[in-house]
Amino acid sequence: MISFDFRYLGALTAILASGAALGTQLNAAAVYTVVALAFVEIPLASQLAAPARTRAVMTQVHDWVKARRRAVLGVVVAVLGVCLMTSGMGYV
Repeated sequence: MISFDFRYLGALTAILASGAALGTQLNAAAVYTVVALAFVEIPLASQLAAPARTRAVMTQVHDWVKARRRAVLGVVVAVLGVCLMTSGMGYV
């Protein structure tokens, strides 16, 4: 089964609806794609370059997040709330 990430489609729709120049829209789409894929590409490249070190670091990160799951979730929700509030007030 093929799944599709609709966030990417939403981001492209927002970029196209911005009314910016074509070059600006292409740059925005490219930057969004690079940043979105970086969270996957960096660990994969690290795994190829130094598998043992990558495994050790990823284990440490996993254990840290697992121990602080509620706090991490709270920070993510708080940041999202602030972003939504400032967007709704017209500051962003």
